[in-house]
This record gives sequence, structure tokens and C-alpha cells, in this order.
Amino acid sequence: MERAYGILLSGVEDDEIQDYFIQSAFPSVETMNQILIALEKTEGLPPNEILARVNVSRSMLDKALKLLEVDGAIGTAYEKRKTIYFRTPNLWQADMERIEHVTNQRHTEQAQMQEYMAHTGCLMEFLQYALDDSNPQPCGRCANCRGKGLPATVSHELVIEAEAYLKGASISIVPRHMLPSGIFPDHKRKIPPELLNEMGRSLCYYGDAGWGTLVRAGKYEQNHFSDELVEAAAHLIADWKYELFPVWMTAIPSRRHPELVRRFCERLSTRIGIPFKPVLIRVSDAPQQKTMQNSSMQANNVINTLSLSGDISPTPVLLVDDILDSGWTLTIAGWLLRSHGSGPVYPFTLAQATARNS
Repeated sequence: MERAYGILLSGVEDDEIQDYFIQSAFPSVETMNQILIALEKTEGLPPNEILARVNVSRSMLDKALKLLEVDGAIGTAYEKRKTIYFRTPNLWQADMERIEHVTNQRHTEQAQMQEYMAHTGCLMEFLQYALDDSNPQPCGRCANCRGKGLPATVSHELVIEAEAYLKGASISIVPRHMLPSGIFPDHKRKIPPELLNEMGRSLCYYGDAGWGTLVRAGKYEQNHFSDELVEAAAHLIADWKYELFPVWMTAIPSRRHPELVRRFCERLSTRIGIPFKPVLIRVSDAPQQKTMQNSSMQANNVINTLSLSGDISPTPVLLVDDILDSGWTLTIAGWLLRSHGSGPVYPFTLAQATARNS
């Protein structure tokens, strides 16, 4: 190949993603101490059982266990092909100097990338300086050297076409087939087929262009989902390929926004012509699901607060919520509905959260 082109596309979301990775590079001292406290009360635990006791994600737990093992604060043993972590007698103190050094270094690298995006001189020369090249020189070939950058604007028609594409796409909600360890001690972890949700659908990703911005505004600014979202949901539900079309609908209740999803369901019910039955109820308050960092915590957060009230129809049901975070709220709600006699459960949410906005 005689010639190749490299194009860098950057947006605000890049900084948000990088901030996320910098902030999550090291487990917090509080998390490390919680893990040690959990282990001190036992003769040793496998990772899944630590997750059931400490509100930390699996990836962050793995980082914490490696650091604590290197520091000699914990040890490992093997039992029935499982790794068991146990507390050693050694005292432990976080190496804050090292953590701050690495974090500052990554912030410096992030600032350097931002400088690169705003650089008006030779881009290759900038990279050579950054990599400590002993003889940096203008390349004569990059966009800045040649004075030929990409257009700063696009046509209105292209914007409309892109928005239409985003608004026309739906996202699958894949049902969970396994429960976390220790959720239902009397049940196997595998969810019985007759209690599984069906494949579900979401209208969009939360906050993204298209419907995502309307979902965000409706939930956190207006406390009301627009008629546009009702219409978009109705079209998606009408085009959905069901084995059995839902005969009724219900909704995930919320104590923080008690009327938001309920009012949306009532309007959607009128629009698509199937009755809305608010049979799911919250029996107690719980932290927001997005603050729960692993499956055990997420599932327990739902089980202890969700219940049923009223007659459950033995026919297919549309289960509605506004934003899908972990998926455990829909899973446990579906479990409750099916185990109390409902027909197939089809989850639907207006949006799905992504890692950077969950």
C-alpha cells in the first residue's frame, strides 16, 4: 500500500471515559479495608462469597485481591478447584504515595492528549516530542502541515439521517439465566426455564443522541416522559416479534419517582390497547441500583424490596421500566410474576445505561 490515512475523532465522551478509567484504576482504601474485615471473620472465602459481603465490582475485587496479596495482607489456598483467600496476621496500610504518583501520571497523559487535539503545528513532531525522540522534525504530511483538515460541520440532511438511524434501532435485553451465589439458598443458581424472562427490548442507550436525550430530560429534568417517547415505544412494541403478544402490562415501581413510570405506562396502555395493572409494589426503600457494584448486591437490593399485590393474570405480560442498569430488577420481577402464575414476561425499558453513565 502506497498511502494510508489515520483519522482521530474526539469528543467530550473521550474525556469522560478516560476519567472513569483513571478513577477506577485503584480500589479505594475503604474497599480494601472492607475486604480485609470480611476475610477476618472467616477461615477464607472464594471471590463470589466476598462479593456477597462487599459492595465492589468483580474487576475491582480482582485488583484489590492482587494488591493485598502482593502486600502480604492476604494469602491463597485451593479447595475443590476454587481459590480461597484468607487474612494473614500482617498489618496492612495503603501505599498512598504510589497511588497518587500513578494517578497524577495518567492525568498528565490525559492533558497531553488534549494538547495534541488542539495543537496547530506538526502532529507527528508533537508525538516525537512526547516519545522523547532525539530529533523531532515536521513531517510535511499531516493535516496541519498540509493545511487540510476535515470539515468542521456536516449537512443538516446528514444529521437528520443519523438521528433517524439512531431512533430506528432497538437494543436487546438478554435474560439472565443464572442467579448470584447465595441469593436463594434453597434453589440452584440456574433459573428454571419456566421462571425465565423472554428476550426483551430497549428503545435506546441512556443519554445518547436520538431518544436517549429525551429519556434523560424526562427522568431528571421534567419528571415526565414526552408523548414522543410514548409513540416511539408503541411503534417498537408493535414491530416486536413475539411468540405470544402481551395481553397486559405492569411496571417496576419506584419510591423516588412514584408516578414517572406509572404515568408513562398508563399512556402507553391507552396507545397500544392493553390494560395496565400495577401489581408490583415496593415494600421498603433501597439504595439506587446503579450504586450496587456486583450481581450479588444488585440482586439482594431487589429481592428485599419488591413484592406483588393483586391478581396475576396467567397470560403474557409486558414488564416496563425506564432505565435498565444491572438487569437484576427485571430478572427478579419476572421471577416473581412467573412464580405467581403469570404468562411469559417480556421486559421493555426506555433506555439502557452504559458503563460511563450508570
